[in-house]
Amino acid sequence: MNHTNMFHLYYLIVNDIREEKYNGLSHVAEHTLLFPSEEVLQFWGKGRTYLNHVCLYYTCDSLEVLKEVDRQIINGEIITNINVDCAKQQVIEEIKNLEKDTHIKHQIVGFITDDRIQRFSIGNIEQVSSIQTEDVYHWFRDKQQKGYIFRYLFQNAHQMILSTPVPADIIDQKILNMNQIDSTVADRIFWVNPDADATVIKLYLKVKMLYKKEDIIKKAFYEYCIQKKIKDTLAIDVLINDEYFDANERFSVLSFPWNNESRVTDSLNKIRQIIRNISVAEFEEYKAEYKMRMLDFLTLDESNFEVINKMKNYLLYGIPKVERGDLKITDHISYNIFPIDRLTKAPLRVIIK
Repeated sequence: MNHTNMFHLYYLIVNDIREEKYNGLSHVAEHTLLFPSEEVLQFWGKGRTYLNHVCLYYTCDSLEVLKEVDRQIINGEIITNINVDCAKQQVIEEIKNLEKDTHIKHQIVGFITDDRIQRFSIGNIEQVSSIQTEDVYHWFRDKQQKGYIFRYLFQNAHQMILSTPVPADIIDQKILNMNQIDSTVADRIFWVNPDADATVIKLYLKVKMLYKKEDIIKKAFYEYCIQKKIKDTLAIDVLINDEYFDANERFSVLSFPWNNESRVTDSLNKIRQIIRNISVAEFEEYKAEYKMRMLDFLTLDESNFEVINKMKNYLLYGIPKVERGDLKITDHISYNIFPIDRLTKAPLRVIIK
């Protein structure tokens, strides 16, 4: 996607698999929509189905070829009996081939979300086998009519050739339609392979929905404080990233290496104590470092992938784009609002792998 000597076509289809007639319908639709004649048009395409959206990506050195791919997709011309049957066979084979990995992933997601997620994007063979061409066609037209299909055609994502306008009220709709779910259960631990030596601990902390730039900047800064303090105290490089299963299921994930030499609960207690030990002086020191790092980062030119990813995060999760001028917010983050209690007392879902 970052090659500016090629043309790129990206589709984001907002979806909720909990509303699908068949478990696996969006997955079959994804495979179907990748079926314009590659032999004739000579492009490359791939897709991915998630709990709350479908991504389709096509690339080619010819703009005219991608325009034709786009035309075939948006007009529904490729939703044919032959293509749907081929898509179903591909999905069924994928389900069979990934059965073991899928089972583990489903266990992990269920564990992290306290079983609030019951359906998964890959689908199941019985229901996939029942899907008909008209089911895929109605699925696609329904997304089209609701304004849930967003398309982007570009060589350089900063200068779009074609892009779908974002509805002005999309975030208001999300706020009205989403409920915040808080977990109040104590820490729980999931061993991916109890018979093998684990090397990584991943701590999942549920986070609320954030719609303001101020909240995004604060969250990133607090995570930076945690990374720095653990690095300074234990000489461990900690990775912190976000994992979103759907709009209501958002987690900050802290990952660090583990040598099996201490009990998991002891490691969790040590991490929590380290966070509680962040002093006012360290907080201010970290703030200055964070602002300089963010200024450097926001000065860099965004890649095509980064432009598209920020657009996707805004449409799916209401996450605003942070710009250089927004960093003045950092100056007003004081130690007395640093949520140490929430960060150290909140229940964690712990994955050992």
